[in-house]
Amino acid sequence: MGRSAAPHARIASTHEIEKFLPVCEASPPRVPRQRPISTIPPPPHQKPENVLKRAHELIGVNQAPTALTLLHEHITNKRSRSAAIASLEPVMLLLVELSVEQKKGKLAKDALYQYKNLSQNTNISTIELVLKKFIELAVEKVTAAQQKADEVQSTIEATAATSNIDDLEASETPRVHPPRHRLWRAIS
Repeated sequence: MGRSAAPHARIASTHEIEKFLPVCEASPPRVPRQRPISTIPPPPHQKPENVLKRAHELIGVNQAPTALTLLHEHITNKRSRSAAIASLEPVMLLLVELSVEQKKGKLAKDALYQYKNLSQNTNISTIELVLKKFIELAVEKVTAAQQKADEVQSTIEATAATSNIDDLEASETPRVHPPRHRLWRAIS
């Protein structure tokens, strides 16, 4: 009897097959795995142009905090890494504007870090443009707060000369340090 099969292969006898067959028939049929019901798929990724349009619509109906959150989520989303930097620049400019207006320095700082990581290998000038805009808006906000504080201070001094200083309420005293402090934290 010649060997046609490889030396390590063995042909099963009919007896072995019949012995194995009842085991296979007794096993339950395989049920495909289903996802748990609680798993919610991620929201669909939007184009930066559509996010910008939606943010302008929200600003139009006096929902600027929601618009800021929308822009921040878009910039920090991992899927936005594949978007063109030129299309993300207007999103960042609006985000910076809204964050300075709403005094959300940490949110702006986080978005600026993400944007820097996205664009540092392709276009450094866009990072410079966004940072200059951020610093310009922050300085304007601090200057406006300083002018308001100076006006209140001059009013207090004029009033102090004619009346008793003990009558002033705490709400009338100017707070200049917080805008400067927020500016310093956001820049550093």
